Order: sequence, then C-alpha cells, then structure tokens
Amino acid sequence: MVANRGGVGFSFFRIPRANRWEPVTEIAAVSATQSKWFGAPGETRKLRTRSVITGPGSARIHAGYIYAGCNKLNTVTRHRIVDGPSCDEGELVATEGIEIPDSAVVSADGAWLAVGDHDHRRVLLYRLGEASPCGELTDPRMQHPHGVAFDQTGTLLIVADAGGRGLYVFRAEESGWTSKQAVATSCTEAVHETVFDRVQEETAEMVRSLEGGTKGVDLSRDGRVLVTTCRGQTVRFFELHAAG
Repeated sequence: MVANRGGVGFSFFRIPRANRWEPVTEIAAVSATQSKWFGAPGETRKLRTRSVITGPGSARIHAGYIYAGCNKLNTVTRHRIVDGPSCDEGELVATEGIEIPDSAVVSADGAWLAVGDHDHRRVLLYRLGEASPCGELTDPRMQHPHGVAFDQTGTLLIVADAGGRGLYVFRAEESGWTSKQAVATSCTEAVHETVFDRVQEETAEMVRSLEGGTKGVDLSRDGRVLVTTCRGQTVRFFELHAAG
C-alpha cells in the first residue's frame, strides 16, 4: 500500500515473488481508495505564502488498520483494511496541536501514537485513543521532523529531519512518552554534507529550508537495521543498538 499526497489517496499493490522479478519490474496497482479526509486528488490549501498538497503524505499499518497523516485538515486518521485489498473511509484519531502531519506511527504494543508535527518542528506523542497529546519531542538542531519509527520495545523513537542532516533518537522515560523532551538522546549524521547542499541548491528558495534531509525511516522486522530514504541519496542503512 502506498500513500500518494498528490494523487489518489491510497494505492494497493501485490508484490510478485522474488524469483519472478526482472532487472526492471513494473507493478500496477490492483486498487485505489480516496477518502473525504484527503480532499480531491491534487487539491491544495494555503499555508502562509505557499500551497500545500492536501492528500495523505504517510501511511503505516498496525493491527489491521492504516494510520495516515494528511494535510487537508491536519489530521491523523485510521482506516480499516478490507478485502480487495482496500480500506474504509476512515475515522479521526488525532488533530489537536498538529500543523502538517508528515508521519504517524503506532508503537508495536498499540499504546502510543507518534506524529511528526512538521511545521511546529516537533514530534507529538498521544496515548492511542486519546485526543490530546501527552508528550512532545524537540531538539535545537531538529528543523522539520518527517518520518518517525518506534523500535520493537516502544521505548525508542527514531526521527528523520527533512530540513537537516541529522537522524535523531529519543528514549522514553519510566512513565512512557508523557513529558516534554528538549534534547534527543543521540543524533547521527544521516545525509552527507555534499548531498544535502546539492539538494538545497536545486530547490526553490521558498521551500529550500524544508528539503535536503532524510524523509523516510523504518526498521527491519527484527529491529536491528534502520533504513532511511532521502531525495538526494540512495537508501541508507544503519545498525540500531539496543536500548540500555
């Protein structure tokens, strides 16, 4: 399943077996779903001086539901997966405090929802099922949080910064994700300086500060390998050390 911010909301694909792949393998969507939460394909809205595409910019699956971050009304919605494959219209999960939700992910135990609050330069944490955030993560170096990912224990949160070169790791306190943290536990260089500078030079001045850094981030099934995506460089892998 792929979220498409500028087109039809969700597209569903069936991945062929690896032994049937060719050097270039074209895979067509088997179905697509649009929701009232996403607006019309290609729809935009104003955010100060720039236009923002309203469709879903991120999607994660947890326990039979798709959790989507969408710019139309600054929402995180939950969509039940149905046969087809497809999904339903969805329901609101979170919106309070959010401006440009570039990511939304649920912890493995289903207790926590993390949202990359791009425009406010922070990550918001919610108890899943509650409307108001209970935690907030910031760092003086972190510009525009984009992708976010929990580790398997739900005690570490990895944050990609679309506007900077860093990849940030935050650790939950004993009470969980219920406080404000103003500095990350650690920060790793995720994008080479020359790549970051090149992407910024290629980007229009109005949105230059939003580009160059890492956007996508996820963990392997065993929780040991972290994978990132960035506009200016190939997929990059990191080893995630166990929390201690």
